Amino acid sequence: MCKTNRKYIGGGVSTKTVAFVPVRLTSTRLPKKHFKHIGDRMLLRWVVHRLRECRSVDQIVICAPNESESEQLREFARDHAVELFIYDGDVNDVVGRLTAAAVLYDADICVLASGDCPLLNPGTIELMVDSLRRVEDVGYVVFEPINGVFPIHEGIIVARRWMWELAEKLSNTPHLREHHFPVYVQNVYPERFAHIKRLGFRDEEVFYSLKHRISVDTPSDLDFMNRLHDVLTAAGKEFSLKGVIELIGTQPHLREINAAVHQKAYNEASVKVLYYVEASPLKKWPNGDYDTLLRALAISRALVERFGVGVRFLVQQQTARDFLEARGFTTFLGGYDTLHEVQAQFKYDTVVFALNTASEIPEGFIYALKTPLDIKTVVISNEPNDKTDVGNIASEIANL
Repeated sequence: MCKTNRKYIGGGVSTKTVAFVPVRLTSTRLPKKHFKHIGDRMLLRWVVHRLRECRSVDQIVICAPNESESEQLREFARDHAVELFIYDGDVNDVVGRLTAAAVLYDADICVLASGDCPLLNPGTIELMVDSLRRVEDVGYVVFEPINGVFPIHEGIIVARRWMWELAEKLSNTPHLREHHFPVYVQNVYPERFAHIKRLGFRDEEVFYSLKHRISVDTPSDLDFMNRLHDVLTAAGKEFSLKGVIELIGTQPHLREINAAVHQKAYNEASVKVLYYVEASPLKKWPNGDYDTLLRALAISRALVERFGVGVRFLVQQQTARDFLEARGFTTFLGGYDTLHEVQAQFKYDTVVFALNTASEIPEGFIYALKTPLDIKTVVISNEPNDKTDVGNIASEIANL
């Protein structure tokens, strides 16, 4: 339902402010991350909680693509009294999705609040919105640096709707449409926005005192957030951005939990890998080395964390599937003969075959897979004495 809860300031100027939360449950690196818990709340619930504390926000709208997984958001939206906008366009078109929602909900000021940022600071958003309301001819707000340093904030954009509509028209490549308005946020076409006034915003100095990623894209990011939450709550303190900055100042070793995570650029291609594991799960070699499944898990974590690769598994045993999904990896159940079927659901670029010494895959099958689908293939034979570093293996796979 589209509500109109419009506010007015001096001169009768309409300033309905709507927070739009982009969510896609088929995230390549951490699927369904928005429903994963940080402490006692799901990630998405933390985002909504932060936005509810913003007095300047009139309405909260979750924006999702039209795919089957998005149906799970209907119950969340109903239970938490927020709006849900399902976009019928290209599932990868984030710019089109957000702009269409802004038009439908008749927003004057648009707040983009990323659905993977549990540490949004309500006070910052409120001040940015209030600043924009006071100056009618400005298109958007930007963070000002202090001595060349920008604040720690992630996943916050505040702009007028007409700015989003202009950006949508000028976003003319897939890379520009798949992210949060990089056409103007990253200043891709400066000459096309030269006539647009922007408002500089300087936040509290505390937010300039730490530089570290505070979004959740990988299992390590989730581990990081849960560790911060647990330490703060055990000390009777609030899980908030200021609390986290203070905590890391006294316990800097916590940064190591997700320090290796690769931050993908807006124009960086997304690589998808399907990992086919042929072994029985969790059986270790006598000397304690990884078996096939555990080794595959370690390599896949390195692919996700260090190289920004999306990984899914294909296994034959339900126990292996349960083990992998408990560790954050979407896993298909089936044999090598289901690879084409899986490709229809997960458009992988590369298949990694983790094989036993006596593999059941027929000779010539792997080579034949390359031809009709143009798929890259990697074969890893599981040997008890293989000491190859998993990071090196992941690097070779990511850079094929």
